[in-house]
Amino acid sequence: MPSKKLLAVLLSLCLAAVLATGCGQSPAEQPAATGPGPASTPAEKVVLKIGYGGSPDMTAPSYVQIWADRVSEATEGRISFEIYPSGQLGTLVEMLEACELGTLDVTLNDPSLMETYLPEIALLSLPFIIKDYAHMDTVFNGEVGDTMIARLDEQSNLHVMGWVWNGFRSICAKKPLRTLADCENLVIRSPESDIYVNTFRLLGMSPTPVPLNETFTAMQTGVVEAVDSPIENFVKMSFYELGKNILISNHLASSLSLIFNQDKWDSFSAEDQKLMLDIYDEVFVQCNQDVIAAEQTYYDQLVDLGCAMTEFENRQEVVNRFTDYWTQFAQTNNCQDLLQQIIDSM
Repeated sequence: MPSKKLLAVLLSLCLAAVLATGCGQSPAEQPAATGPGPASTPAEKVVLKIGYGGSPDMTAPSYVQIWADRVSEATEGRISFEIYPSGQLGTLVEMLEACELGTLDVTLNDPSLMETYLPEIALLSLPFIIKDYAHMDTVFNGEVGDTMIARLDEQSNLHVMGWVWNGFRSICAKKPLRTLADCENLVIRSPESDIYVNTFRLLGMSPTPVPLNETFTAMQTGVVEAVDSPIENFVKMSFYELGKNILISNHLASSLSLIFNQDKWDSFSAEDQKLMLDIYDEVFVQCNQDVIAAEQTYYDQLVDLGCAMTEFENRQEVVNRFTDYWTQFAQTNNCQDLLQQIIDSM
């Protein structure tokens, strides 16, 4: 006969087996648990990859770092960023395509390059159509700009956070420029956008698309004779060393956008989206103010560096060359109403 100790062990094993199988009941048959459940699992950490073309010490790109740091701090590192400046991930066009496809999460990019996804967005970059920063604010941060963002959300896989001032564009050249005659056949570096190419052709120039991070070498080796850019870049990218003639043409109101891949943006909760947008508004309002304030500083630096500063002698003659282009563009892209809003707000 088994000992009492052996019987006790056997009974304990049988009881353990019964408890492990839930007394023979299926999960649905077992009584619901009472009392508090386990704590909710913390949200998964996300690392977002950001790419852009400019140098990190330029005004707008430097604020991307500030925004990223603020978001990371506010989420205690739950949302963090890897930032790749200076075209490390490709040209602006390549980074925009990667963002649309989802292989890049975020890019600071030129809105005029988004015309592939929304042709009428290039309206914001039409030559000589934005007269000053007050007008720019009215257009970009008003109904016209809001319409562009809404349409991009509908027609692409890109989400624009907002508009960032990058400065009015001027021209740094190897020879003085004062008239349309001076512009004839000037070989100028152009961004990879139809708006820029058409602008320079209407000025009588010969545009040559070159990525921004290759432009210094292109001008140094004689591939191009001039470069257009906000004047900050003439100083910080040392273009003034190659071209001592600065035409303050203000031919385009240059803007940038912080752009998310739409699927990535949608993957965040409403609370996280609001947090990132609120920080964006705080950070880039200050950025835009700094861009405006810095223009005179860079102008003075270029003078001190020995550059000759000129303007078009007959600006209205130049502007008149472009008004038909505005109308043609609006008709082609069925955005006459948006064009009229821009003109009415001048």
